[in-house]
Amino acid sequence: IYDPATNIWQATATAGAPEGRMFSKAVWTGTKMVVFGGFTSSATASYYINSGGIFDPVANTWQLTNLAGAPSPRAYFSMIWTGTRVIIFGGWATSSALSFGDTIALDPATNTWQTLSATGAPAPRYEHTAVWTGSKMIVFGGTTAGPTSSPTNTGGIYDPVTNTWQAISTVGAPSARLNHSAVWTGSKMVVFGGG
Repeated sequence: IYDPATNIWQATATAGAPEGRMFSKAVWTGTKMVVFGGFTSSATASYYINSGGIFDPVANTWQLTNLAGAPSPRAYFSMIWTGTRVIIFGGWATSSALSFGDTIALDPATNTWQTLSATGAPAPRYEHTAVWTGSKMIVFGGTTAGPTSSPTNTGGIYDPVTNTWQAISTVGAPSARLNHSAVWTGSKMVVFGGG
């Protein structure tokens, strides 16, 4: 934990923490940090994971996310905070070139997962971006998986109130890309860079 006012670092607790990993995602809920997914490696195995943790910096304690109902193991997904839930979309699964187009929500207050609507959702992808508008999630870009994998400039808008997806226009959209950045200004999504 870094405090810029004092320029001092403090180690987080390790008791109850999720296992070490890379390519995970984290969001801030306003009181806690939620970490999920990624890739881990040891002397005997390397694998994608679907575990995670909820960290309380005031108490300096961890709670593991529930594995029951959790998304399948993955990395390179998007993850946003809605104000009440964490929403995860897409990602990459294994060396067999499997990507996801599913949408799953975690309620950190109850530590429970819910699979959300896939009707009208963007095609499966990874290395895309997602932003939260204050009421909806916008997904853009990324790439599909497989031997014919290629970047895309498609996306979708997810409304958690109605549990519905709407495709975003590709007219005038940036060229197909992955590993770009995207931010929400309060009224518009701004996309920059990518490959």
